[in-house]
Amino acid sequence: MAVPKKSISSSKKRIRKNRWKVKGSLEALKAFSLSKSLSTGNSKGFSLAKSLSTGNSKGVPFNRRRDLLLLQEAIRFLERVEAEKGLNGVNEDRPDS
Repeated sequence: MAVPKKSISSSKKRIRKNRWKVKGSLEALKAFSLSKSLSTGNSKGFSLAKSLSTGNSKGVPFNRRRDLLLLQEAIRFLERVEAEKGLNGVNEDRPDS
């Protein structure tokens, strides 16, 4: 006779869900940190390829392509934040001359 499958407890479900959320937020933080270091020029051990800026990522393995896409998204986000703050190469302390 068929027996129903035992259900997962709510605490175990909550633990797995939170672990999944933390992994995503850590990856986003890493991508944001890398994009920030690239934009300021303080990056060590990573150089921004020309193919990244043009969006051409052919020939790159899948996991690296995913990382490049995350990096592109983080760079776009950083540029939006800087544009909102008015930090796009304009020094607010000095008037335009």
